[in-house]
Amino acid sequence: HYESKGLEVKDVSKEKIGYDLSCESKTLSFGVEVKGTRTAGSRVIVTEGEVRKAEEKKVELFVVSMIEVKYELEKKIIVCSSGQWSILSPWKPLPEALRPKTYDYELPPVEWKRL
Repeated sequence: HYESKGLEVKDVSKEKIGYDLSCESKTLSFGVEVKGTRTAGSRVIVTEGEVRKAEEKKVELFVVSMIEVKYELEKKIIVCSSGQWSILSPWKPLPEALRPKTYDYELPPVEWKRL
């Protein structure tokens, strides 16, 4: 999609910078967070780092929904197909749209006992 618009696209997902793709042209520069789901796409899981980066920099949210997943046991592979996509641009996560999934709980000082 982005390359067809004349943008240079680089996969930066392994760099853990808060988005998956870096898109650039002479006049544009932005990040793209990519999410996929087998559901209708009304909700996706995002990390704290992804939300923070979207608050700091121009980031688009590219969501592929209704993904069909087939398990090919004999080949030991998973094949994803079909689906539909949409883009939120710019993606500015609204606090009221975020729901906590997990918490880090810091324990008070305790006496540890060996097992």
